[in-house]
Amino acid sequence: MALLLVVAGWYRLDRSSYHARVARNVSVAGIDLGGMSEANASAAIRSYEDSLLAARTIVVDDESVILEPATVGLDIDEEEAAAEAFAVARAGGWFQQLRDWFGSLRNETIIAAPVTFDDDSIEDLFLIWETEVLGSDLGAGGVILAGLEPQPVYPDPIRRIDRTIAFEQFREGLADPQQAEIEIATAVTDAPLDAATIDSAVVVAETLLAGPVTLEADDGSVEITVSELDIAKAFLAETTLEPAPAVEIGLDPELLDPAFAEIRDVFAAEFKDAEFEVVGDIVSIIPGVQGPRVNSELAIEEIFIAIETPERRGRLPLDRNADPDVTAADLEELQVNHLVSSFSTYHDCCANRVVNIHLMADSVHETLLLPGETFSLNGHVGERTSDKGYLPAGTIIDGELVDTVGGGVSQFATTLYNAVFWGGYEDISHKPHSLYFSRYPEGIEATVNWPNVDLEFRNDRDTALLIATEYTDTSLTLKFFGENGGRTVRGEQRGGVTSINVTSEGTNALIVDGSVSGRYGFTSPSTEYRADSSLKPESQQTIQNGRDGWSVNVTRTLTYPDGTIETQEWITRYVAQPTIVVVHPCKVPGATVACPTTTVPTTPPPTTAPPPTTAPPPTTAPPPTTTP
Repeated sequence: MALLLVVAGWYRLDRSSYHARVARNVSVAGIDLGGMSEANASAAIRSYEDSLLAARTIVVDDESVILEPATVGLDIDEEEAAAEAFAVARAGGWFQQLRDWFGSLRNETIIAAPVTFDDDSIEDLFLIWETEVLGSDLGAGGVILAGLEPQPVYPDPIRRIDRTIAFEQFREGLADPQQAEIEIATAVTDAPLDAATIDSAVVVAETLLAGPVTLEADDGSVEITVSELDIAKAFLAETTLEPAPAVEIGLDPELLDPAFAEIRDVFAAEFKDAEFEVVGDIVSIIPGVQGPRVNSELAIEEIFIAIETPERRGRLPLDRNADPDVTAADLEELQVNHLVSSFSTYHDCCANRVVNIHLMADSVHETLLLPGETFSLNGHVGERTSDKGYLPAGTIIDGELVDTVGGGVSQFATTLYNAVFWGGYEDISHKPHSLYFSRYPEGIEATVNWPNVDLEFRNDRDTALLIATEYTDTSLTLKFFGENGGRTVRGEQRGGVTSINVTSEGTNALIVDGSVSGRYGFTSPSTEYRADSSLKPESQQTIQNGRDGWSVNVTRTLTYPDGTIETQEWITRYVAQPTIVVVHPCKVPGATVACPTTTVPTTPPPTTAPPPTTAPPPTTAPPPTTTP
């Protein structure tokens, strides 16, 4: 009895010391959790999980691939595992707990870590490795077209990852932190396609390409030729594995559609898509025109029926009054309802740069941006080349204005940017001029150059944006049409002064405010000397006058219909324009070239006296030339 009391006392004392901790000799995945609180046990298991997430090397057919286990969803529910460990020796009644306590003194309770994976991600990974590591194209085999001749392609046996073994190897290896390298099994299998299936597809392809096919309507027909413009161009041979391996011979409807273009001429009608029309500040929709449309998918079915007949003739599935691809209803849904913003700048007439500006304006006119789309000026217009009609005009290079083909179009970029700015659209990237020009709004302006200096913005509205351009010999205007509750902002830069006017406040509109700070951070111009040996040392020519540089702060405030206010700020810095002076090479600072010297001989006296009737002239020599 005394022994029993001693044991019971020992039990109570020991259990009280483990009251809020895991019982002794309890481990999860080899981690001894005995004596830990449930929270500390959970943290220890989480640390173990982190070790499992370290990068591993996977060996696939002697090729090594580095894998981040997180990509296949490796995860441990550490809280569940800690709770299971904490429950050891706490189940049942008093006698059961006493028996478990005795057992814990000499036996270890081992709990497996509940490691889980995303099997779909593992399968996706296996498919990638089969293609990229094993070089196994599961679609290998089929029919290809060599000119106008279909050719069979018979697949070789392929090596694949052995799913029956590899899944278990993969999971067990990733669940063991000591296994830095995991090898998974592969096996050679027959290709899904057999030769008979491929040969049958070749016969269908040969029949399709055996000659032209004529499809007929009541009052017209179209001949679809076997050429690289019609059937051969649209030829498809698709290998599929589900529900059973097969090679399907078909025709691409889009590539075949040009073959049906002549049928529209037969019926003297053409489709015409609905389009926006901008007249002044009003945008309207011009409805599209209906016309005969061939149902290309049904036509392809008819072609495959026709090639089985001796005449190779079939029915032309024709809808004589089909709607155009873009209807007025489609455009109405875009909600391009009114002028949102416009901006105008002015210039002198008739210079090369004006030609370039007009070419760019023509390219951008009536560009439509759907919600979420990004506009890149360089991406839309492309390189400005002489082949496109662009002329040499001024471009700032290293602080100097020099002529390049397509130059001078920064006025277009600045005008466009102001329409973006005052319309409240998202500015992705823009670059102000390095030098200030008074024909542009100070601070709120942009330059562009091919290919690296671009202007990009995004239509971040849930309605479309239509860009329209207008120009005269002395002006350029960019207009943005969309939907902003009827609010319209008009701006211009004229005579060095920026004017912004809200001509309609609208309702529930995005309100845009902007400001430019005073100038600060002034910098003085430097002087650059350029050598010209044709000048005399005492002469110089100033070919560019210097100007100060400075900085300004630009602020744009967007007030959204729900009252949310967003403030955007940035700094525009203008560099000082250097003074450029052309001098003789010897006058360039730091020059090692000596200035030339000129020696003028003294005129000797005459040896023969002049006639007495003539007074002797004075003998005067010019002063000698000196080096400054």
